[in-house]
Amino acid sequence: MDTTNKPNIKRLKEEKDVEGLIEALMDQDIGDALFAAGALGEIGDSRAIEPLLRFVKDYKGPIKRGLSATVKLALDKNDTIIVDKKDYSNVVEVLMQALKEKEPEVKEVAVKMITKIGEPPIASLIHEIKENPKNSLGVKKALAGIGEPAVESLILALKDESSIVRASVTSVLGKIGNTRAIEALIQALEDEGGGVRRMASFSLHQLGIQGALKQIIDVSIADLRHEDWMIRDSAVSLLGRIKDKRAIEALKKAWEDEEDDFVRQTLAMKLKDIDQGE
Repeated sequence: MDTTNKPNIKRLKEEKDVEGLIEALMDQDIGDALFAAGALGEIGDSRAIEPLLRFVKDYKGPIKRGLSATVKLALDKNDTIIVDKKDYSNVVEVLMQALKEKEPEVKEVAVKMITKIGEPPIASLIHEIKENPKNSLGVKKALAGIGEPAVESLILALKDESSIVRASVTSVLGKIGNTRAIEALIQALEDEGGGVRRMASFSLHQLGIQGALKQIIDVSIADLRHEDWMIRDSAVSLLGRIKDKRAIEALKKAWEDEEDDFVRQTLAMKLKDIDQGE
């Protein structure tokens, strides 16, 4: 085997030769290419962002998951991806585009990269939620990964006129779960949008916020009378998890009144669970 032209990945990594490592990504030896990808992730230079995303995208099948995992693990070994100010807009554009890719492995790497940028593109991410709220899973994961720095902007976005946008933002705040986020979630329990109230209730319950329990139950009981069967069904699911005396009484009353077969099926399951737990 001719090894004359094989790249010395170890030396390139030690010298932080980003361009040399990017070139090594194209190596036909998947082992060398993978080693180069890991080295680039650890170095944390923004010049490697687009090549690494393309590297993960170009492979097919099970190996793609392994490549994605390797790059994410390597990225976790540094605190920040260094981005030159003059390159910032281009870097953000590349990452935002990657969040729209169909392949989950590419999205996951892009999410990890976004959380590592010293100045994460919070405004761009929230704008994307507003533009495409029903298809923004990667964007929401990125905002949740950014955490505290994104909270104030997310709270402002709760004033958006679209209830779909507000519900998406509420779900992100629930994943962040710090004090400011929790305060915003409690306020969202009063939102006119059923989806927003439902998401706020679910998030607060998941976070174990006992101080909001009465409001969560109040909102969920009110939603049992909503005209939308999906909202009634979600309310049943949440009340069934809470298992408070008021929640149980409301579920039993709903069983008497509910006409939708799907919601009744959920009611039957939750009431059975409650009976077996007593």
